[in-house]
Amino acid sequence: IYIYEKIFFSLKRPKLLNKLIKKIHYNHLLNNNKLKYFNINKLEKKKKRYLNQLIITQTKNDLADIKLTYYLRFYNRQSKRTNFFKRTWSVNDNSFILIHFAIFIIAIIYRG
Repeated sequence: IYIYEKIFFSLKRPKLLNKLIKKIHYNHLLNNNKLKYFNINKLEKKKKRYLNQLIITQTKNDLADIKLTYYLRFYNRQSKRTNFFKRTWSVNDNSFILIHFAIFIIAIIYRG
């Protein structure tokens, strides 16, 4: 999976797709978020600044969701490598190391 992602995914030009998605969807999402959050003319200056930042952040999040949808539709893969199994340290790992360390010590004593 790692070799596939490194070799083949980079050839599909995701940067071009990102630019096209932003050009097509950004203004529409921004206007929808403005209508959803507030009417600009009725608020104070500080509240306007805070809500403008909130709207821009929400628009970027919506755009990221659209990008992920396009990646999955066009490439059948996500844009970054994912791990299916999370590695955790367990009792079996401790036992494995202790057994090998004991075998190493026995081998040194046996040779010496």
